[in-house]
Parts: sequence; structure tokens; C-alpha cells
Amino acid sequence: MIQVVRSPRKGGYDYVVIGSGSAGSVVASRLAEDSARTVLLIEAGGSDQSIDGSMPAAIGLPLISDRYNWKYFGMPEMRRGQDVGVYQPCGKVLGGSSSIGRMNWTRGNRKDYDSWASYGVQGWSYDEVLPFFKMSETFEGGDNRFRGGQGPIQVERSKADNPLFQAFLAAGVEAGHGVNHDHNAAYLSGVHRIQHNIGNGRRMSASFAYLHNRPVRPNLDVLLNARVVRVIFQGHRCVAVEVVKNRTRITIPVHQEAICCAGALVSPQLLMLSGVGHADHLRQLDIPVVSHLPAVGQGLSDHICFCVEYEVKDSRESAAQTLPFGGGLTPGLEWLLSRRGPGTSGLFEVGAMLSSDQTVSRPDVQIECLAARSSFGAGEISIAPGFQCFVSLQRPTSTGLVWLSSADPFAPPAFRFNYLRTEHDRKLAVVALRQLRDLMNQPSMVTKLKGEVGEQVACRTDKTLLSWAKRVAKSSYHPSCTLRMGRGEGSVVDSSGKVHGFDNLRVVDASIFPTIPTANLNAPTIMLAEKISADLIRVLA
Repeated sequence: MIQVVRSPRKGGYDYVVIGSGSAGSVVASRLAEDSARTVLLIEAGGSDQSIDGSMPAAIGLPLISDRYNWKYFGMPEMRRGQDVGVYQPCGKVLGGSSSIGRMNWTRGNRKDYDSWASYGVQGWSYDEVLPFFKMSETFEGGDNRFRGGQGPIQVERSKADNPLFQAFLAAGVEAGHGVNHDHNAAYLSGVHRIQHNIGNGRRMSASFAYLHNRPVRPNLDVLLNARVVRVIFQGHRCVAVEVVKNRTRITIPVHQEAICCAGALVSPQLLMLSGVGHADHLRQLDIPVVSHLPAVGQGLSDHICFCVEYEVKDSRESAAQTLPFGGGLTPGLEWLLSRRGPGTSGLFEVGAMLSSDQTVSRPDVQIECLAARSSFGAGEISIAPGFQCFVSLQRPTSTGLVWLSSADPFAPPAFRFNYLRTEHDRKLAVVALRQLRDLMNQPSMVTKLKGEVGEQVACRTDKTLLSWAKRVAKSSYHPSCTLRMGRGEGSVVDSSGKVHGFDNLRVVDASIFPTIPTANLNAPTIMLAEKISADLIRVLA
């Protein structure tokens, strides 16, 4: 249970946590386990108590809602005729993007974390982060060497009993990839049933698992619909945060630490608005410079994604007619009454992690599949019979940036991903699309599909495939790496998330990853928050 307050305590708090997403809900909950500490969790959005955010199969609904989603758009990616850049949903609700995202629970590869040491990051090897992955979850398969059995987040395998999903898994065997029965355990490669942070038929958002589903803590206050517009410093210390709520500016004193968990787009924006960033950029906007940290907002990474659709031979095998927003009221009513039926599905039920060639030591291509043709855009949902695959590049080398287009704290962050700018990424995109075609041409899938749908059907050469990929590239909604951990000018925070040059300002979210993991980012971000919270609590004990 949570304690939502209308206004903060006048005397301030020991810890002020900014943002309640995958990291913020975890940090606030863990810090408040010590009743001697006062903790304030600030969320710019509203309550997460809705059917849209709780029913797993309703994932498209919060994505199109202005109530739950900030709906950011990047700057144009230099495509012909493009007016706006890549669409980037961002949770405008308690739980942040964990309350509106796809719930695919993946951790990444051992080498993702072992490689971070080369960036001057200590304490983040796979063996050192594994206990915190386990701490966060209750896996349906039980506790073992790799999996947790007593954590706040329930994790289950998708049923994948649809004939199209079964055909995909069989095709993976036929193509030589093999089936991986737990891609969050010893190794990542192969086709698999996707795992979801779903339990008892409902979404396990960070806010539900770490706030609502925990005992009431009188020392933890939650302030909703409150926008942090500035962090206030005296010398090297954060002394307060400035918040706007109901058009009123409030200054909240910070006694111990301010912990920014606003995400890879908004966390760098807030630092820059507070005078922390590249001095030249700040001066252009007449923002007083508190600290010249040129890496703030640099290195924006994402899993670039391409959507490929297929027409099926038997439309009855598609899930289109059983989804809550595609099949009428019955699926939603069944979920409301019993927490059973198609409403409990995470929709994306099978997938694959593949290596682009034999010299790649860990997967660099991900495939996620849906037994329908769908579109979850910024303004509407469409659903039709068919099969759909999302192919994403897991370790792209093209990076973008986040900057301020205005000193107005209510302006959206400005950002550009710079997709497919490197030769590595261009080659990988073509290989990934050809790997998908190879899977779809295996006997098990050929018996189910009529073929691809869309203009890419005519793209048979590497050149035409790449041209198509450039036109249709989308985000996997995994922005990261804009306030990287490490040492030197290329980093912003140290190995504990503390901002260089400050005594009590910390960042804990996907922005501080040195490199983007081979994974959907919800589980790695929750792990990150568990580990930093545990380290912080141990130091203070």
C-alpha cells in the first residue's frame, strides 16, 4: 500500500526520489524499509490504478493515452519528407514506463555486464549483478542457481499455445537455432517462449510490486502530478528540489540525497535545467552553470527495430479476435471476473535471440512475435489477422544525444537517435532481416503463412533491404546510456550512480548503463536499482 500526500512535509526529507518508474519505485521502497529514514517519491504523472495498466493484453491502450503517456517524438532522423523523429512513449503514471511497456522480462548476456569494467566501472560483473536479478523476482520455475524465488516481481513463461507460436518454435529447431527453455539462465541464444513480469493474471509493474503490494510505510510519502523542474545546489551539495504542482512552485529540502530516476531522456534534461551539463550549451539558454559535465545527454542508445508482417493461411489461428481491443468485450470481462483468459497474455509470446554470424560471441539480434498484425501508435490501435515479427539490433554502435531546445522545464526533451549511422549497424540490419526470412521459410512456418505483407516484399538485395530499413526504422522503446557510469570525460556518474563532483546527487535508471544490454530494459533497470539501493543502505547502516 502507498501513502499519497497532497503536499510534501515542510521540513523536507532525508531522501527525495525523482521519478517512480522501474528504478524509482524500487529505490524508494528499499530505502523506506528503514523506518528511521524519511523518503519522498515524486511522480510527474498520476495514479496507476486502472484496468488499462493492469490487464496484460491491454498494453496498447496506455500507449495511445495522453493520460498515461508523455508521447515524446525525437528530432528527424534525416529521412526524406520526415516532419518528426522517432516516436518514444514514456510513462506518465506511477510506475513510469513499467506501467505501460510490453512486460518482456529479459536480463541480457553475461558479457554485457562483464564488459562494463573496461569503462572504468567496478562492481558490475555478471557474477556481481546476478544476486540482484534474483532478488527482484519470483520465477514460476522456482529458485535455482540463476533464478529468484522470493522477489517482488512475479515472472512467468508465456503459454505460447497458439498454432502460429508453436510453428515459430518448431521453425527455430529446423533452422538450427534450438529452443532455449530459460533464456534468463545459463545462456541467451535460441528461440524461446517469452517471459513476462505478469503474476496472477495482472501486470507486475514496478509500482505494483514494490509499492502497492508492500506494507504501508509511514516514512514513505508519494507525491503525484508533481513536476520536478530544478535541483538546487549549494556548492557540491544538493540542498533542495523545486517542484511544480497545481501551478504552484514548492521547494522541498533534501537532508541526505536526491536520487534522480526519471529515465534516459528526462534525467539528463533535469540535470541540464539545474545547471549540470556542457557549459556552452547551458550558457546558450542562459542557464547558470553549476558544473561543466560535457557527457550529459551524450551516447543515447536504443534497440533499433523493424516490423515485418505476414498474411496467414487460416485467419482463425490468429489471436486478433481474442484480444481485449480486437475481439469485443468478452476477453476483458473474463479478465475482470476471473483474471483468466486472453486478457492475461502479454501478447508477444515467442521470440529469439540470435547471433549475426559465428564470430559473434553473444546474440546481437532479437525477434519478438505477435499472432496478429497490429499497430500501437501514438494515436490509435489497429488489429487484424496475421502474424507479426519485430526484429531489433541489440548492440548498435550508432548513438544519439539528448539536449535542451528550451530552458522551459515543461518543454519535452530534445533528442535524436541517429539510427543506422555506422557501417556496423547497416550490415547488422540486413543480416537480421535475412535471418528472419530464413526462419519464416522453414517448413513449419511455410505451412502457416501465405507470405510477407508490405513494400519490403520486393526488397531482395542488400541495398534495397537497407533502403527499406532506413525508411521504417522504429524504436524498441529502450532509450539508455545518456548519463553513463565510468571515469573520465565520457562519463557522468561513478559506479554507484553518484554524479561526478557532487556529494549527494545520484542517478539510478537506464541512463547510467555504460552500454545497452542485450535485453529489454525493464529487468536490467530494476536490477540496477536493487543493487545501488543495497549498496547505499549498507554504507548508511
